[in-house]
Amino acid sequence: MSAATRAILAIDNMDDLRETIAAINVKGRELQRYAANNFSIGNFVQFRSKTGKIVKGQIVKINQKTIKIKETNGLTTWTVSPTMLTRQGI
Repeated sequence: MSAATRAILAIDNMDDLRETIAAINVKGRELQRYAANNFSIGNFVQFRSKTGKIVKGQIVKINQKTIKIKETNGLTTWTVSPTMLTRQGI
């Protein structure tokens, strides 16, 4: 168990818990923005879908919180969090 998990489990009142949740949400958005800055339209990327399938495609649009990927086969467009993506060299 990580130190962060132990600290969260040690919280004993709702005010501290709400403050912790807010801080985690802020940090999550920061990490998402940082991850999105590492990609550009046209980059080839991959990610693992909910079913476990590896999906490969090309970035067609970068939104504030998500990135749109056109699958390599050209049939499907996915909207995913930038934190789920890894760059591919094609």
